[in-house]
Amino acid sequence: MKTTFLTGIIFIVFFAPTNAQFISEGTDILHTDRKVGIGNETPGFKLDVYDNSGTDVVGKFETNEGFIAIAAAGNSTINPTYGNYISSHITDVFTYKDLGLKTAPGVPQFLLKTNGNVGIGVDPGFKLDVYDNSGTDVVAKFKTNDGFIAVAAAGSSTINPTYGNYISSFNANNTYKDLGLKTAPGVPQFLLKTNGNVGIGVDPGIKLDVYENSGTDVVAKFKTNDGFIAVAAAGSSTINPTYGNYISSFNANNTYKDLGLKTAPGVPQLVLKTTGNVGIGTVNPGNFRLAVNGQIRAKEIKVEANWSDFVFEDDYNLRPLADVEAFILANKHLPDIPSAVEVEENGVNLGEIGSKLLQKIEELTLYTIGQEKRIKQQEKRIKQLEEKIRQANSRD
Repeated sequence: MKTTFLTGIIFIVFFAPTNAQFISEGTDILHTDRKVGIGNETPGFKLDVYDNSGTDVVGKFETNEGFIAIAAAGNSTINPTYGNYISSHITDVFTYKDLGLKTAPGVPQFLLKTNGNVGIGVDPGFKLDVYDNSGTDVVAKFKTNDGFIAVAAAGSSTINPTYGNYISSFNANNTYKDLGLKTAPGVPQFLLKTNGNVGIGVDPGIKLDVYENSGTDVVAKFKTNDGFIAVAAAGSSTINPTYGNYISSFNANNTYKDLGLKTAPGVPQLVLKTTGNVGIGTVNPGNFRLAVNGQIRAKEIKVEANWSDFVFEDDYNLRPLADVEAFILANKHLPDIPSAVEVEENGVNLGEIGSKLLQKIEELTLYTIGQEKRIKQQEKRIKQLEEKIRQANSRD
């Protein structure tokens, strides 16, 4: 009898439930419930890596050209103050390398340089360098549920090239909103309103509104290398409350300097000198409190001067008219009155010339009174003579 044997291989397949656990032999890798733990027996994520060696780095992704390290810093690690970080290195381990993030082919869309510069869309030349070649204005947006701030660099290829570069603020409805700059808690130290008003230290009610509550006088300073102009609003809480509000001018050595006002090219139309003298139409008022190069129109001018009523004193020496005539013939002007040449060269002092002219009027009044007296005496004498003549004729 012939016997036949079936020769074969029996495969035994074990199917494990999805929540089964497998530990790779000789490793700390745990597979459980579609999660992988490295150094962690209870992984809570798809990949859960734990290192209790006290070092920072818990993961490394390496090629022949270098590696990227993932580090979770803490109290037990080498650099606990750094916090968690990702670092990039070349193959010598000790040298850092630029780190990029890519979401599309080409150069990284985000680049962190070894010098600390950060580039978004560009190899950065500054601490933060952002470039957008889409042709729009906005290159960065900072957004919350209440609105956003847009940073725009306008140019010939952008939507609004004539606007120039700008920062804009919007609310959640995409409507323009006030924009502030803050350097301390509280309200913004700088505030640009949607109506165009600018406030520094205050919510502005005018185009430029500046407030200083430090108790000093100066609330604004405009400075160059040669000096500065200070705008001061003095009050009861300031250093010089009795001075009132003022504008002052200083040179680079903090010494007072002439202050000018200009409304056209050239020299200032009004100059206030450090001497206190004022020039209008001239920058050299000389020794005059007010020097004007041009005409003056006013409804009233009050000049304080010594008046000439001394002419009416009993001891005043009134020149005889003959002496006045001789002086005029010799000098071609009245005594005590400047000549035309003197006036042309030096001008006149209004107070002084007014007093001199009054003196001449008062002298003329005295001459007229004297003449009036002599005329009356002569009239009386004439009447007497006429009476004598009449009597003499009647006797004949």
